[in-house]
Amino acid sequence: MKKTTEVLRAVCVCLIFASTAQARTLVVTNTDDHGAGSLRNVIASAWPGDEVLFDPSLDGELIVLGSPLLVYKALAIVGRGADKTIIDADSRGPVLRVRVPFGTVHISGVTLTGGLTDGDGGGVDARGSLRLTDCVVSGNVAGGAGGGIYLRSGALVVSKTTISGNTAGYCGGGLYLQSAEATLSDSTVARNVADNNGGGIFSRETTLTLKSCTLSGNSARHYGGGIFQCVHGTITLNGCTVSDNSSDPSGGSIDSRSSGHVTLSRSIVGGQSGGSDCFGGYRITSRGYNLDSDGSCHLTHPTDTRDTDPILGPLADNGGPTWTHALLEGGPAIDAGSCPGEVADQRGFPRPADVLVTPNADDGCDIGAFEYQPSPFPPNVEVVGDLYDLILVLVGGDNDLVAPLQEAIQILEDGDSSNDSEAVGHLQAFIAEVEERRGWTLSGAQADRLIAEAQRIIALLNLGGSSVGNS
Repeated sequence: MKKTTEVLRAVCVCLIFASTAQARTLVVTNTDDHGAGSLRNVIASAWPGDEVLFDPSLDGELIVLGSPLLVYKALAIVGRGADKTIIDADSRGPVLRVRVPFGTVHISGVTLTGGLTDGDGGGVDARGSLRLTDCVVSGNVAGGAGGGIYLRSGALVVSKTTISGNTAGYCGGGLYLQSAEATLSDSTVARNVADNNGGGIFSRETTLTLKSCTLSGNSARHYGGGIFQCVHGTITLNGCTVSDNSSDPSGGSIDSRSSGHVTLSRSIVGGQSGGSDCFGGYRITSRGYNLDSDGSCHLTHPTDTRDTDPILGPLADNGGPTWTHALLEGGPAIDAGSCPGEVADQRGFPRPADVLVTPNADDGCDIGAFEYQPSPFPPNVEVVGDLYDLILVLVGGDNDLVAPLQEAIQILEDGDSSNDSEAVGHLQAFIAEVEERRGWTLSGAQADRLIAEAQRIIALLNLGGSSVGNS
């Protein structure tokens, strides 16, 4: 008993020292696999809490590994951007093996690629707590589970990251999660392949949350091209787009089995290239403002849109750190959602961005991960003309409301950005007129909508000037 107490006391002292010691900054100075200045050496010599940086001279150079990197301490590995800091396992095992009993390994701004293993975790094989930010996990292969990332008994937080082009011989082409808690936000899981179930994500006994994410082009030989869930656990999708995934025979997007449960909120599940949108729809709960393309998700909320083509563009670089599916003009997901408190979509673009000519389901927010933006600055006569048309629809040709807009149109048609401040003045006069009519000839909701659109135009003028987008 005394010996056990002494050991525990020693462990506590070490933990206290580790938690109070000042974190150091260590710098990787070459692309060698061993020796002073190498990534492997820097990680091995780091203390818990240290930060590992990369010298700018290494930008764009491959760091080629001879064996997996072992990370067994809570570190921050901070790359200079996924296009600049590239760690390549050269098909000699996983890129990283993470074994952290305490704390979190935080990796940011790097690409992890070239992993190849007969076992689990082609890119990352993890136990413990792992955070990925602004990373790319791509081109990795596992003969077992988790082509991109394998996590068992731990926690995973992924943000602004792309997990793509990974392959698993068993389950979880992109990610395999078991007995874990995982959160993905503003990220894309795309074009991953599983020879069994869960082309994009395989989730077992896991609490998984996805917010403002895109799952696209993933495939599974059997079930769950996008996501496969089994043996308890929960999955929540909020503001996500799940499209163009495939499986044979069912659950092209989402397949939920064995006491699992899925909750959907303001998400698109549609346009799969193989299999139905959902399997196990009775295990899916809708919180509203969702859209599916074939009715298989059994959406029951009155604000849902069922059995409808979402009308999406292909997976592409639409701005922001990760690729997305754009909502195409006139699509049913535009202004059909509700996102109180949100300010940006997956790309970081403003949300909501109300389209005047489209009726709002609630606050003008779109369904899915992508927020359709009215042209950054359409031809000015059109941008103010849309507001003019809205007035005609709401209250008719009220001269006191129309006059300031006519003045603004005249100034903007001239195309001289030096007069933009005068146009802004007329728009502000329009806002004042709207406020005068609030609760009189305009309802509160009508006044709010007119003012929001006028403020959007003012913001665009302040950003871009009237010359931007002129026809």
